[in-house]
Amino acid sequence: MPYIKYRNQKLYYRSQGKGETIVFIHCPVFPSPVFKGQIDSLSNQYQVVGMDLRGHGRSQSSSEPWDFTDICHDLIELIETKVQKRVWLVAYSAGCSIAFELALTRPDLVKGLIQIGAVDCVNTLILSTLVKGGMALAKRGWSNSIAFFGTFSNTKNPLIAVPLISSAFRTNSRDAYYFYRAYLTYQCQQRLFQLDQPTVLIYGEHDKLLSRHGASIASKMPNCSIRMVQHGRHQLPGNQINKVNQIIDQFIKSH
Repeated sequence: MPYIKYRNQKLYYRSQGKGETIVFIHCPVFPSPVFKGQIDSLSNQYQVVGMDLRGHGRSQSSSEPWDFTDICHDLIELIETKVQKRVWLVAYSAGCSIAFELALTRPDLVKGLIQIGAVDCVNTLILSTLVKGGMALAKRGWSNSIAFFGTFSNTKNPLIAVPLISSAFRTNSRDAYYFYRAYLTYQCQQRLFQLDQPTVLIYGEHDKLLSRHGASIASKMPNCSIRMVQHGRHQLPGNQINKVNQIIDQFIKSH
């Protein structure tokens, strides 16, 4: 199995296909198989790379607390040593905050961003309550409960659900806690004007909680558009596979 070793971390990644490179950034608890519907299909036209972040799936658990700055360094190591060219970032949910931070930290490595369910800060009572709930469960070592119930909201396709729940059960609760905590405190709204890479924000039309952030984010970025997926909710990668893949493919080819 392919791994990179960086700062005493052994991190699993998967790369397949050829062409323009897409790096996928997952959400808390659910590792790279959450993008199985994208990776399997888009690898016919692109080089697709999915890495399990620290303590998630097949990657080694972190011995120290971490935040999104640390994860960006992990991804920079992956891109510089294994990909060795500029990439497109596709991120999902809390993973979108990592994509924003990576593009702000190393704009030279990022061609553009495809953000599924992005916010620029956790600033609503409902969202902060949900994130704190995830933190509380993870702190008690109950990330498997999140993995079990979350799998069936992320996909109804058994071909995705089986590998997803299997990999999610391997997630270390402590690292899931760090992920939720970093998401809760991360803010980039005052720096978004620095990002001139082409960006598309994707939301499900029924994702009222997060889609309200789209207009605010797009107004701060010079080259940003919004796409709404009809009949979609927040969990788009595994439930609206064809629509998400079409948006990704069209966006990259148009830039």
